[in-house]
Amino acid sequence: MAQDLKRNTHLNVTGIVPKHDKATRLLAVTPMIEGGRIAVPKDAPWLAEFRHELMLFPNGKHDDQVDSLSQFLTWMSRPRPKSGWIRFPI
Repeated sequence: MAQDLKRNTHLNVTGIVPKHDKATRLLAVTPMIEGGRIAVPKDAPWLAEFRHELMLFPNGKHDDQVDSLSQFLTWMSRPRPKSGWIRFPI
């Protein structure tokens, strides 16, 4: 995926190699989720499937959306350089 973005866009893309398993990564961001620090659109066409995957994790057939969420929240919670970045509140 990172290679495709580098090849097909002008973005400066840096891949991140996760350090822990998917369940551990989700556990690390669970306080953010339980604390109401994230929001998703209530009318999103993908919401029912996303919610279903979250509820079945880690025993569901699919877990890519859950893993993407946990990795994104981890990435967003890291400090960023002040110049050249736009940070959206979680």
